Amino acid sequence: MEFYNVLEKRRTIRDFSGREVSEETLRKVLGAAFHAPTNDHLRQFEFVVVRERENIARLVSPVADNTSV
Repeated sequence: MEFYNVLEKRRTIRDFSGREVSEETLRKVLGAAFHAPTNDHLRQFEFVVVRERENIARLVSPVADNTSV
């Protein structure tokens, strides 16, 4: 796929389904993220996978509380 085709097909997602992401899909997404370019090829980032709804809510709640609409 050409670069500009990728840009044209890119979408921002603001509404998420309740479906669980499979382990295979998660590995593919994280693998792609680790191959993404970074400044001076420094790869100083970490990913945290949170699966349980109660844990997701605990992480999102403080952010939502401090966001003005």
